[in-house]
Amino acid sequence: MSVSASRIVAEIERDPGRMGREIVAACGCSVGHISRIASQQNLIFGTRYLRSKTRAEAVPLSQLADENASWLRRRGAELGVSLTELVNACVTDARLDEEETQ
Repeated sequence: MSVSASRIVAEIERDPGRMGREIVAACGCSVGHISRIASQQNLIFGTRYLRSKTRAEAVPLSQLADENASWLRRRGAELGVSLTELVNACVTDARLDEEETQ
């Protein structure tokens, strides 16, 4: 049975700290399929996620407005950068713009 990419992305975003076997149980597909979709969508989960962020710092895209989350995914893919790198660049640009106007 083929599981849609959107379902896998939703499961990862719901709790990116879950291990692959937990996402497998929720989606009903192989961990390889989940890993492929995560890679295509520039998402990390499980141990890699936990190592790269603390849960307190992480803001799941599901908490953002749909149009903002879509823009972040699309723009990150266009630029070939992670979502963290993209958000950091956006904040840096805004901060520098503010500093220039003071």
